[in-house]
Amino acid sequence: MNPNDTLTAERLVLRRPVPEEAEHLAAIAADPSIPKNLGGMPHPFTQEMAAGYLRGLQANWGADGFAFGIYRIDRPPLIGMTGLHGLRSGAPTIHYWLATAERGRGYATEVARAMLGLAFETLRAPHIDADHFLDNPASGRVLEKCGFAETERRDVWSRGRGHYAPGRLMRLTREDWERSARDQEA
Repeated sequence: MNPNDTLTAERLVLRRPVPEEAEHLAAIAADPSIPKNLGGMPHPFTQEMAAGYLRGLQANWGADGFAFGIYRIDRPPLIGMTGLHGLRSGAPTIHYWLATAERGRGYATEVARAMLGLAFETLRAPHIDADHFLDNPASGRVLEKCGFAETERRDVWSRGRGHYAPGRLMRLTREDWERSARDQEA
């Protein structure tokens, strides 16, 4: 994949965020519900942390995956992040999060579907893994809409919570994804 590529969804553009967006990224990630529902984001997530994160994305783009900022087509400020990681290890994993004000509009499903297109069509991944905390059922519904099936329940680490919490691990195979696409076309 060309590191300058962008992905599009019906109402969204996914592109590599730039370090100049650190202040905005930190502002939207200040909502405690965001790091609470992610494994690796601390709370608080400061502007310095956001700047370091964005510099790291620039330096490591494509090394083991890709992370994109999520932007509405009609309004350019960053509204969330999504990524696909673990490509070298053979355990590709998708993640996504949206600013609180942008939830409940179907954006997460659009983002997940665009990322699955990248994973299965472009990168030819055999499967994609995901997880969500049980107290975040909305994320689980997004994954189910995209065809993911539960593989396991176990406690999952959340840096934002500072402890493990019950989670659900899920997987979507390329075969199931392709079958679903054929069924939707029929």
